[in-house]
Amino acid sequence: KVKDFMGVEPAQVADLLALMGDSSDNIPGAPGIGEKGARDLIARFGSVESAMERVAEVERRTYRESLQNNRDQILLSKRLATIDSSVPIAWAPEQARLEPPDKAALREIFKHLEFFSLLKELETEEPRGQDFKTLESAEELEAYLAAIPPGAPVAVAAAADGEAGLMLPAFGLAWKPGEGRGVPLSLLEKLRPLLEDAARPKIASDIKTELLRLARYGVEARGFAGDVMLYAFLLDADPAGCALEQLAQRRLDRKPGSSPEEQAACALELAGILGKEVDDKGLRELYRTMDLPLVPVLARMERTGVRVDPAELKRLSTRMEADIQRLTEEIYGLAGHAFNINSPQQLGKVLFEELRLRAPAKSGKSKTLSTAADVLEELAVDYPIAAKVLEYRQLAKLKGTYSDALPSLIDPATGRLHTSFNQAGAATGRLSSSNPNLQNIPIRTELGREIRAAFVPREGWKLLVADYSQIELRLLAHMSKDALLLEAFRKGEDIHTRTAAEVFGVPPLMVTPELRRNAKAVNFGIVYGLSPFGLAAQLGIP
Repeated sequence: KVKDFMGVEPAQVADLLALMGDSSDNIPGAPGIGEKGARDLIARFGSVESAMERVAEVERRTYRESLQNNRDQILLSKRLATIDSSVPIAWAPEQARLEPPDKAALREIFKHLEFFSLLKELETEEPRGQDFKTLESAEELEAYLAAIPPGAPVAVAAAADGEAGLMLPAFGLAWKPGEGRGVPLSLLEKLRPLLEDAARPKIASDIKTELLRLARYGVEARGFAGDVMLYAFLLDADPAGCALEQLAQRRLDRKPGSSPEEQAACALELAGILGKEVDDKGLRELYRTMDLPLVPVLARMERTGVRVDPAELKRLSTRMEADIQRLTEEIYGLAGHAFNINSPQQLGKVLFEELRLRAPAKSGKSKTLSTAADVLEELAVDYPIAAKVLEYRQLAKLKGTYSDALPSLIDPATGRLHTSFNQAGAATGRLSSSNPNLQNIPIRTELGREIRAAFVPREGWKLLVADYSQIELRLLAHMSKDALLLEAFRKGEDIHTRTAAEVFGVPPLMVTPELRRNAKAVNFGIVYGLSPFGLAAQLGIP
């Protein structure tokens, strides 16, 4: 193995390192002799001592001179690379044999350190007493449902699209610990009364996902009361740790299984553990009045989707493409030649080596000159090429992220975009949106506002926008007791207009929409800890 990897025998490794050096261990080596040259010399002469004794036989002049002029350094390097094997340690080779790991101890370490990927790789034995099977007939399903005690919660899991066939389990049920039953799609009508019974309490690992999956089967599910993901998020607002797989590994020391019946049984067990902790910490009322009622609302929002005008997006895309081409030619003209504007390395070379613009400190492992937005924003004050690169990047991002991408995400069946709203997606407790993210549709620029205008209501309808009235700033006023903030809210003034008047020294009636937007950035920058430098960069203030 050593010979295959290093090109020399194990006993020659110190000789190899004596010539090529090893910066990680501060072994200087022989100047001018790299790994390949060192390997060739040791293969020919056997050792550094032999190579130095027969130096006249070395054909390459640089190698020959290095061996002649650096004898002491080479011998010191070999000494540094040689392991001292004379230490008196009682040891036998058998002791180096790799033993199987202590999985229980490893599992505890991985859980403590939150190494969820390693937890997935750690094989776990299925706990004893697990009982999973598929109910293959209507009679079996009826008998199973009849045995469920009145009021007993039932965990439900539906297979994802494409994972269930007519005779394969499409649904999983569990009401006893360690027991789960699969129900094929062919028995859906027998199962429907339980799923649509609002009086029967039901549990899921993620209620919203189950509501959406069941809706695709034509089921309007009701009665869901226990959400494992939301329990976990209430107890620890960590979006990465709320998925069923992570919770099963961390709380049950096993994987949740892949079948619907296994996942239903896992959700039932986790709901019992986490639900009790929610109760013990006095969080049940918050869950019952705030988190749980929001779930079906988000599910309906996702199913409804939002209408977009693909023709308007195509028009914007064509316009942006023309602007990008114009900017490209202008940037090439300022640079003096064509280059890849999207390459940070090529852009950095043009800006800082060829045009000799004010260079920032080198950063990153490669110690390259940064062409990040904050660097270009600072340069844009004095150098037109930096301003044009910023504009180019903004247009390219808008085009790629929105005008080009959104039309392909429209559901052909509904003609709408259907995002996912993540109730446990941000540690702050705010909703997040994904696939696609519809919460970051730009508004600060005119072009961004045109992209927003491509989101349209159905014919004869209007889009109504509703929002809490400055809820974060009201909290800020309450907590800071700032006199001006409190006065503005008591008088019912527009807080951003009031801030703009104070910051820019103009009467409130003279505050323009642009000044108000800047004041809004000031207000929320304070709330969310934006630094003075960051605020200046965001507002374009030198």
